[in-house]
Amino acid sequence: MIARVVVLSLLAFSTMVSRAHSQGAESGVVLVDVDPTTGKVTGARILQSTGNAAYDNAALRKFRQWRFKPGATARHVKIPITFVPAGNRY
Repeated sequence: MIARVVVLSLLAFSTMVSRAHSQGAESGVVLVDVDPTTGKVTGARILQSTGNAAYDNAALRKFRQWRFKPGATARHVKIPITFVPAGNRY
């Protein structure tokens, strides 16, 4: 089953994350818990850290704001994340 995101707001990262940029991309994985009836995210946790606590925390804050299409997703969704410094291409 493919999850459909209804609301996505990953662009609004905190100033703390902006200051924490490194020279290369940093990747991790987040596990999001979803109420399939409402599509609301009920929890999020890091499965694989990016190695940067500021990136991990910013991702968790934003994923907790996501909404999925009701009835169109599983209860648990793994989402890969990659942070790339401004000006670099992924």
